[in-house]
Amino acid sequence: MGLFDWARRSSSARNAKAATRETRVQQSPAPGPALSEEDQVRRGIDLLGAGKFLQACDAFRAALALNPRSAANNVNLAYALQQIDAETDALPHLRKAVLLDPQSFDAQYMLGAALERVPDLPGAAKHFSEAVALRPDFETARADLCRVLALGGDTVAARAAIVAATELNPDSADFHYYLGNLCMAEKSALAAVESYSRALALKPDYAQVHANMGLALVEQGKLDQAIGSFERAVAIEPSSCEFHTKLGLAFKAQRRFGEAAQTLQRALGLDPDNAEVHNELGIVLTEQGLPDQAVDRFRKAIALRPELPGAYANLGLALYERGDVAKAITVYCQGLAIKPLAETHDNLAIALQKQGAVDEAIEHFQMALELRPENLNTRCNLAAALYDAGRPQEAIAAYREILRLRPEHLIAHSNLLCNLSVDENISPEDYLAEARRFNAKLTQQPLQPVVSRPDETRRLRIGFVSGDLRIHPVGFFLEGILQHIDTSRLELFAYSTTPKEDELTARIKPRFARWQVLKGLSDEAAARVIRADGVDILLDLAGHTGDNRLAVFGFRPAPVQISWLGFFASTGVSAIDYLFADDACVPPGCDSCFTERVWRLPQTRMCYTPPSDADAPEVSELPALKRGHITFGCFQRLPKLTDAVLDLWGRVFEAMPNARLLMQSHQTGRPIFTEQILARLAAVGISAERVTIRGPAIRNAYLQSYSEVDIVLDTFPYTGGTTTCEALWMGVPTVTLTGASMIARQGDALLGAAGLQDWVAQDPAEYVRKAVAFGTNVAELALLRASMRKRIQATPLFDVRLFARRLEDALASIWREHLSQAPRDAAAPL
Repeated sequence: MGLFDWARRSSSARNAKAATRETRVQQSPAPGPALSEEDQVRRGIDLLGAGKFLQACDAFRAALALNPRSAANNVNLAYALQQIDAETDALPHLRKAVLLDPQSFDAQYMLGAALERVPDLPGAAKHFSEAVALRPDFETARADLCRVLALGGDTVAARAAIVAATELNPDSADFHYYLGNLCMAEKSALAAVESYSRALALKPDYAQVHANMGLALVEQGKLDQAIGSFERAVAIEPSSCEFHTKLGLAFKAQRRFGEAAQTLQRALGLDPDNAEVHNELGIVLTEQGLPDQAVDRFRKAIALRPELPGAYANLGLALYERGDVAKAITVYCQGLAIKPLAETHDNLAIALQKQGAVDEAIEHFQMALELRPENLNTRCNLAAALYDAGRPQEAIAAYREILRLRPEHLIAHSNLLCNLSVDENISPEDYLAEARRFNAKLTQQPLQPVVSRPDETRRLRIGFVSGDLRIHPVGFFLEGILQHIDTSRLELFAYSTTPKEDELTARIKPRFARWQVLKGLSDEAAARVIRADGVDILLDLAGHTGDNRLAVFGFRPAPVQISWLGFFASTGVSAIDYLFADDACVPPGCDSCFTERVWRLPQTRMCYTPPSDADAPEVSELPALKRGHITFGCFQRLPKLTDAVLDLWGRVFEAMPNARLLMQSHQTGRPIFTEQILARLAAVGISAERVTIRGPAIRNAYLQSYSEVDIVLDTFPYTGGTTTCEALWMGVPTVTLTGASMIARQGDALLGAAGLQDWVAQDPAEYVRKAVAFGTNVAELALLRASMRKRIQATPLFDVRLFARRLEDALASIWREHLSQAPRDAAAPL
């Protein structure tokens, strides 16, 4: 739909008919064997009045045959032909009429209208101009001239014509309306509002002006006022699909997706075959987290207009959102075959990246930028793909460039912080300074002060904000803890930032008193939902990782807010009060690296939920006993494999010439990355014949891969988390190198909590020594493997029951401390 409409107030054909009749004899001819030209004209006019258009054409043709040089006869025949939709036949007669009689208003005016329909806007403007010169008082012709000049893009001539028309007809709402439209075309929404206001002062029930006024207000960011204008247009013309649609789109712009969906549904009730409205409704349903319904709408839009390329990008996104990634890719390719749109390339790239095809994703992001180089969101997506492809410094540089161009780009800034938190080249002080710059961009507008209920014995309401309440590392760590939370002490509330759910979601969902999807809600609206639930302590489980909603915390929806589990550095968000850590990952004396107050949980900040018996194979015998050599393993993502990591691996393999390496990750199924890794390994002395590389696998098959590995070599400074725990459960220990940051100490913390502190190296040389020493003591390694699962079950890292009690105690202690400091003044409820 266009930005605004140059609605015609009258029909050119109808006006021509009236003008033509004014010059004709109004009585029927007497019967006779042969009719004169005048008789044929009278007969044609009568037949027109009776609605017998084909016979009228015959009569006017007969008149024209009798007098071929009559401009009036050509005009009348043209008009009759238009009534039977024979526009192509009518046009030559109008051209001839103008040639025969340039002073014929009817001929000039009707030719202008006919050329507009061709469309030939310059030609239409020329003949409307001639008509206006012949009859300066004929307002409709002047209005038509103004309209076609504007539609033709000749804003200079259009402005001159419209201003002249307004001066001649100051009490005409139409010309003030047209002047407003011209101002909109000139990107002057403020001036447009002034002209629309004058039009409405003259004609308050002018529905189209109310609608266009709404568009001008949207351009100024005055969405509340715009919605009021659209609502008035709808009230005046409730049968207008266009007005309902514009109102729905304004609700959508305000992220009032429920009202937007209802309004667009009403629009479709008025025009069920409107492909654009089906498409817009699909977008709203996607934002509401209703991908199945959205898919139906997009498919309907495509069925109605197969050439509607934007619908393919939207359909693919809805399919992607419900997990049909392969189908989404197919749809995107169909859309690109119709028209290469930037958003389709962008969405296709995201889907390809999801499937591990990062190299192809990067190509499509680049193609999207060739079409729309100014799109910073695509640049942001490209940066994420570069990081995923193991090019972290390029990704960081790309994020910084986005922030240079648009400092307020929160997603880019959050992604930058996620990358910097694991970057060995940045100091803790520099990271914290960047995190504080992020915080300065957040809306720091707390909702009404929270009334802290002083009863320390009541059940606390604990909220969790996360997009990873599913099969994901966060879900794996959280699942067992939730199963053992004492619901007589804590009432749990889940605020999922995405609608994505799976079998893990189904298992944990019953543990929550309320499950609310925040997708589709603005940050303030999401905060109000949490506030209305009366949550006492709100935990963020994402930090600066994907699908985070850190901006919600800026509104302080809960009295106490805590960062935990899914991130490994300071969020920088001043509204987040605490960060859960432990002594190993944040040693005493390191608290200054965080804007949050560090609250250390006993022994470990997280506890892993072991895989179910169905997902976890039995621990195998040590592979080295049969193979005669040690097999090291790594199951980490490519960005973690820095040059420093590979350099140490090279030193290990140099000391152990018979050792082998097994690698597997989501990305290693791609030939391009396999080639890159083999080349990098060869550069440090690990030849290709010593390396086995496998692609991604389902969880059971992935866990089974540990039966072929004797020892895991950890990455650094981005150490393993989930992979370390999974390896331990499968009987495989990890050699890790501790560091200075929270993420660099994660391996240290996990192995310490599992009772394997001996496997933690304090420096690179010790990393090499430990890997070689453990790898050459096969008998001891075999005994450790055989006893590993039973041994670690009772450790703090896997004892979910113990961890749940400790988490409950920590939350209760924090709440008591809050109550001791919080003002007891009552505040007005929301």
